Amino acid sequence: MFLTHPLIKPDTVELRKYQEAIIATSANKNTIVVLPTGLGKTLIAVIVAAHRLYKFSNSKVLFLAPTKPLAVQHAATFRQILNLRADEISIFTSATPTNKREELWKNSRVILATPQTIDNEIMKKLNLEDVSFIVFDEAHKAVGNYAYGFIAGEYMKKAKEPLIMGLSASPSSDIKKISEISKNLFIQAVEIRTENDADVKPYIMKVEEEWVKVELPEKFKGIRDNIAYLLKFYLKQLKDMNYIDTINLTNINKKDLLGIQERIRNDILRGNGNFDAASLVAKIIKLHYGLELIETQGIWTLYKYLERMNLQKGKGVKELFSDESMKKICENVKILYDTKTDHPKLDAILKILKEEIGSSEDVKNKKILLFTQYRDTAEKIYEILTNNNLKCEKFIGQASRDNDKGMTQKEQVAALERFKNNEFNVLIATSVAEEGLDIPKVDVVIFYEPIPSGIRTIQRRGRTGRMFEGKVIILMAKNTRDEGYYWSSISKERKMKKYLTKFQASGKNGIEKEMQKEQAQQSILFYSNNNSNSNSNNNSNSNSNSNSNSNSNSNSNSNPNNNSNNKEDENYNKDNIINKDETNKDETNKGETNKGETNKDGNKLITIYVDVRERNTEIFKILNEKANVVVKQLEVGDYILSENVCVERKTAGDFLQSIIDRRLLDQAGNLARNFEIPLMLIEGEINFSARGIHPNAIRGAIASLATDFKICIIPTKNEEETAEMLIAIAKREQEEKKKHVALIGEKRAYTINERQLLMVESLPNVSVVLAENLLRYFKTVKKIANAGVKVLMKVEGIGLKKAEEIFKVTHSEYKKEK
Repeated sequence: MFLTHPLIKPDTVELRKYQEAIIATSANKNTIVVLPTGLGKTLIAVIVAAHRLYKFSNSKVLFLAPTKPLAVQHAATFRQILNLRADEISIFTSATPTNKREELWKNSRVILATPQTIDNEIMKKLNLEDVSFIVFDEAHKAVGNYAYGFIAGEYMKKAKEPLIMGLSASPSSDIKKISEISKNLFIQAVEIRTENDADVKPYIMKVEEEWVKVELPEKFKGIRDNIAYLLKFYLKQLKDMNYIDTINLTNINKKDLLGIQERIRNDILRGNGNFDAASLVAKIIKLHYGLELIETQGIWTLYKYLERMNLQKGKGVKELFSDESMKKICENVKILYDTKTDHPKLDAILKILKEEIGSSEDVKNKKILLFTQYRDTAEKIYEILTNNNLKCEKFIGQASRDNDKGMTQKEQVAALERFKNNEFNVLIATSVAEEGLDIPKVDVVIFYEPIPSGIRTIQRRGRTGRMFEGKVIILMAKNTRDEGYYWSSISKERKMKKYLTKFQASGKNGIEKEMQKEQAQQSILFYSNNNSNSNSNNNSNSNSNSNSNSNSNSNSNSNPNNNSNNKEDENYNKDNIINKDETNKDETNKGETNKGETNKDGNKLITIYVDVRERNTEIFKILNEKANVVVKQLEVGDYILSENVCVERKTAGDFLQSIIDRRLLDQAGNLARNFEIPLMLIEGEINFSARGIHPNAIRGAIASLATDFKICIIPTKNEEETAEMLIAIAKREQEEKKKHVALIGEKRAYTINERQLLMVESLPNVSVVLAENLLRYFKTVKKIANAGVKVLMKVEGIGLKKAEEIFKVTHSEYKKEK
């Protein structure tokens, strides 16, 4: 029975039971919808959109998608279903002319947009007040500094009738990330369905999963062992520096190494760092990457990587390639590369494709999607398949690297159209194809390698079995990280479903309890590990877990029930599904936000203007919870706390850099001229021996800020302390002193005296103090420019060297550089 609704075109929508249930929830609460790929998440969003547009007749719906092709794809769905004029459904991306955006927004009822575009438009006063429904597609991206969190926060503050929906096939296996997503998107309810749920099973197509295992050749093992030996040699040195506590390769992953690298960088900025450690960890990361390539990708990909790396100029790279062991590794790789010896996976792929395509009764319409992590591997696969007369194309990202040119969005869309139109059989894709591909029928999905991400595994697998039965083939090299990655992804997928089901049943309290339980378990493990040093035991336990999982490939799709045409209850009134429990509507939407200028207890919030460049910080997140934050492109400073107080925030590293590039005094001048109480907040400990700056120059800069510009300098340890300090000052100004918050639209115009000082300060090695001395002595800029070396030396603070440099600049003839 088709759904009837004033805003839905007749005979276009026939809802399934699980869709009806999800719509009933998400029409009233901020909801994240988690469904296997191909089960109609977008349709659910369209129906709720129709309901909101009908209920709030003057409102708009905003649908956000990570990329332009996805936004275009969703726009087509909305146009197909909704009973709106063509010009009322608009696409809003970077390609939309800026001079037409305001009018387009004003006249549209449904806007399909990329988050980056909306993010930028919010900075330009985009009005979200009348948006009654906002959808975040691929909602798992709402973590960290991705624009989704900021847009959701601004929306919940400004919208008169806010409602949020997040869509994802795979939010996360990390409970902290799930919690972060729910917090950033103000989620109140979860609607999750898996392949095993009774209301979903009838619509699940059978997806057969097959593993193809290959043996790593002995020569590959030899190169692998040599890389591992050299890697352990460097890890031992890093351990001696107390940055790691083990050199066991099974206990160290890329994420760990990047974390150590960041820690070393921060130590260097604070003056406690070891430059040798920085060089060492750079070598380790590169070798660790090489180890993965030889095991999972092959000689071609490893050779290309070593070739590019050898062209780099860093100290760590030079030292690495001068190592005799590394030279031997490179020689062995070159021998195999020259003899065209490569990973047995490539032969396996060729065999699989010939069998799959050759066995097809309708060869022309057979579609196979082949995923690989690396562009170099994609290039090699393309070469082999083309040489064997298999029709294929590559599908890669937009970024270009060296001689490797990426694909534009136009080229990507064109390639997909050719694939849909059966112009070739095999699409060789990198991760860019994992999300949101609109391909109605993919017969086989091949993983060139397993990946340790539960999210990406689900997305890859979800490209098949959408409308018809499908097949997934996973290639693995035996006894390599391929096997570990596979079981890791399976484990993460299970965790994701467990946590989301807990959220669905118990809400936020259930997730918080689960987080507390997991943190407690981690604390116990940490304590026991530190007291027993049982790395080897932990490793064996992880292996046993992997083995126990090996029998858990439950083929959840193996019990298909194709009763999708079963008639619905004729008496079921689908018109009422979106009004279900409307009388008991949860009103906490607005209470959990900073809507207006009061918090949920009705207390007035302080207001803080924040510069757009500060938005992607932990400071912004903390302020947004405790204050009415207004993001603007500030002309002066980073934070305006009252009509009198403006704060320029600098990390210790940025403070030193601003001395080097001479930004500091210019910024200080702007602060002092425009605000009665200018503040400079320096975050972290200043290293007085860093970056080749003489300690006296650093002390001089600090002294100048305090004495010449009357700027108070406030030190803080980290971003959290910075946020608390800003809140404390803002409260003092706005609550105790009753000062209003005034936004300065433009910097105050310079006086003639200030312009003269700036001109003289631009001369070589001339500080603010020296500029004043020169102007007091010579009276005009013209006389300074005309002065000779001996006359310049009469000014206090100007020695022979400075005088010569000033004279050279003011008296040399200008010559345009070629």
